[in-house]
Amino acid sequence: MAVWQRHFLVTGDSDFDRYMKGNMLAMSESAVRGMDLFKGKAGCVACHNGPNFTDSGFHNTGLKRNKEFDKPEFQKILVFDARRMKIDNPEKVNDDPGRYLVTKDKADWKKFKTPTLRNLADTAPYMHDGRYETLDAVIEHYNRGGDKVENQDARIQPLGLTQAEKDDLKAFLHALWGELSKLIL
Repeated sequence: MAVWQRHFLVTGDSDFDRYMKGNMLAMSESAVRGMDLFKGKAGCVACHNGPNFTDSGFHNTGLKRNKEFDKPEFQKILVFDARRMKIDNPEKVNDDPGRYLVTKDKADWKKFKTPTLRNLADTAPYMHDGRYETLDAVIEHYNRGGDKVENQDARIQPLGLTQAEKDDLKAFLHALWGELSKLIL
């Protein structure tokens, strides 16, 4: 299944792919500047790399507790998952523990798998819990350096991006959209 996903769910006809194959007009000037930010100042490539733009690793991206978890329906889900994964005192779990649910290692608290950035414009809402409705909100989260939470990945630091740079980064992320392989359609 993993091999199939890598080879057939990776989009291969995005503006970015055409640009990388030598069509220097495939991406807008804004997207090209965004790609430079992605690889440089913004540092996104540290976790979002390779053909699928993911390191397949688990990271704490600095998200504070989601206030939606105060709702009874979410509390039930958190406790259910904690029981299912045999977490001590499951009734006291009031936040999404992330990878910790599997490893029981405190170092994995609130770490989530790095998602692909391919076809990102089609995958809203964003983050593991859907807290952000727009790419602008996601970019702003990383620009401010996350929410400064316990166990936050040290690479999540304030970026100091200007509005123009944020717009360029967003243009690059949109350039990662492409048609899915005809083999799966």
